Amino acid sequence: EDFTGKGFDDLKRGIVATPLPALTTLLDDPLRVLRSVRFAARLRFTMDESLHEAAKTESVRKALAQKVARERVGSEVDLMLRSQDPVGAMRLILNLNLTSVVFPVSSLENDGQLFQSIFEDGLHLLTTTHDHLCDCKISTPVWCEKTRVSKSSTNGVDDLVLIQDDESRRMLWFAALLKPLRDHYKNLGQAETVEAGTRQGKKSSRSVIMKILVDELKRPLRDAKAVELVMKAADDLTGLLNAGCALSATSC
Repeated sequence: EDFTGKGFDDLKRGIVATPLPALTTLLDDPLRVLRSVRFAARLRFTMDESLHEAAKTESVRKALAQKVARERVGSEVDLMLRSQDPVGAMRLILNLNLTSVVFPVSSLENDGQLFQSIFEDGLHLLTTTHDHLCDCKISTPVWCEKTRVSKSSTNGVDDLVLIQDDESRRMLWFAALLKPLRDHYKNLGQAETVEAGTRQGKKSSRSVIMKILVDELKRPLRDAKAVELVMKAADDLTGLLNAGCALSATSC
């Protein structure tokens, strides 16, 4: 039942909107700003203009940072990356100026321009990776063909290929988005010691990826380890290519 008289029309137009004034709605429960992003990505809708403007306000960012448990933020990000449009979700996070709240890094909090630039690079890498995997569904390379993968190459394990493995794709999206951040600190020689957020203590020597995923987004440690392995594999493959190794995804 449409209690507001606007719901069916919004559905027809593909709009995510609030029944009450948008700013009031978001300040009443700041997590709604992330839910609106998730719904937009899941349904491939656009955000209502008033909701979009309210979500960009400093008061909403501050409320999200101060009033919402980090576990709930992490869960919403996870669901965004499982959605039909993870790229669109992360683009909205960036455009709504929510990146520093969702992915806090205390050592960059005073350099908003650098922080924005790093996550713009992450969005670009995520977009490229996502588009490539979508292309693989249309024109399947050898490494994505289930029938061409021999059990001998997977030690007898009946393994899933990437385009069929939701969990592995989620790790890949995290890795693509966060790799420029990791590379920034790696180039500074600080990849293992940077502080994410404001947390101190025995975990202060963790990598920036561990701090973001485990300490800030409250994701399982195994997820953070998997994401770092994807990043390392990408570095190793890049090193092989730069050394002149000829690799082809379309040849046997």
